[in-house]
Amino acid sequence: LARLGKDEFGILQSNATRESAEAMAMRLIQLANQPVEIEAGRVFSGCTVGVTLIEDASLDAVECLRRADLALNRGKAAGRGQYAWFLPDMDATLRLRLEIREDLRTALANGELSVAYQPQVHQGGKLYGVEALVRWNHPVRGQVPPSLFVPIAEESDLISSLGMFVLRRAFEDSKRMGRLRVAVNISAAQFRLSDFVSDVAALVSETGVDVGRIELEITEGLLLGDDRATLQTLADLRALGFRIALDDFGTGYSSLSYLQRYPIDKIK
Repeated sequence: LARLGKDEFGILQSNATRESAEAMAMRLIQLANQPVEIEAGRVFSGCTVGVTLIEDASLDAVECLRRADLALNRGKAAGRGQYAWFLPDMDATLRLRLEIREDLRTALANGELSVAYQPQVHQGGKLYGVEALVRWNHPVRGQVPPSLFVPIAEESDLISSLGMFVLRRAFEDSKRMGRLRVAVNISAAQFRLSDFVSDVAALVSETGVDVGRIELEITEGLLLGDDRATLQTLADLRALGFRIALDDFGTGYSSLSYLQRYPIDKIK
């Protein structure tokens, strides 16, 4: 048993079988879920386990740990509090994500991304606005869906560059759209960056955009926890003149109190 990091531990089980490894993983999860009594009260904890069965004696320790870590990440992504096995396809998935990340870095540097605009219409069919949607036509892979590359950007240092690219393009294009309102999705990872508001304010000054026609869309999950920093950021954006829209309202933990506590102009 070894402590590998702040909250990661490794266990090496000799002469393991699939059955014995599964039994140990299940036992660890069950034990970790037991509450612990301390002076301040009862503390609840839990754990996720990544398991790899090493059958190739030529594998070194680093590779064995890497495979276990991939399995651990799979378990966390599936909802935590469970165990997951290392599978060969995890390597392929990881390689693809790394390739997409580096290709995205190049695409941002070379101006290979574009922004499409989805119409927004009143019930009677009259066009009143558009929503900015980022698009990436990869020279080899073709159209890469945002559902793939945006989460990769959020997990790396690229989300600020990607988000500011879309905002810049939307600001510039809005000046050619008359009185149409332009909506832009703001990633939660970008929203939480410490310099987000100052970067947006600088972009407003640089482009001369009519802020009153720009609608920033955030997701409902961003408001969970009633975070004061989130409230302050929203207040700062409203002070700049932006409208705030709450996207995906009703798909997760919905609370009408959001609409009272936060400066929300619109729900979707």
